[in-house]
Amino acid sequence: MRAEVQRLLLSYIAEEWRTLPQSSPTPWGAWIRLYPVVADSSDNPLHRWPVPVSAWFLDRRGISRKSVWEYRRYVVVQFEKPWCRRPCGEPGHTSSRFLEIGQAAFAPRPIDNEFYVETLWGGLYGEGRLVEVGPGGVRKKERLWVA
Repeated sequence: MRAEVQRLLLSYIAEEWRTLPQSSPTPWGAWIRLYPVVADSSDNPLHRWPVPVSAWFLDRRGISRKSVWEYRRYVVVQFEKPWCRRPCGEPGHTSSRFLEIGQAAFAPRPIDNEFYVETLWGGLYGEGRLVEVGPGGVRKKERLWVA
């Protein structure tokens, strides 16, 4: 992926995070991940926890590149919790209106300049979409899902 396209997509996600409504609790930071090509727009990287190609962390200081293993460690500690399994597989309480740390991901599509982007700022506040990156920046093409 070209560095300029990557920069535009990271800025697009960061701008969405910065403009979240301040009237509700919002995530104080967000993990942003890059995945390999997503062939079908129904493939949703957020519902699985594969190791991404690249990872960044966004907070009020800006975007900083992180090791993909730092992100993977975050997932294990915050979501998978292998040391705290319920004996009969009962679900734990994990949903809330907003997350303390948001989740965002993007992946190229087989179509030139088209990308799958998803953001999840809380249990009921997220969106998956197809975007197009061109000379004018990032343009939303189609909403695929909303939470």
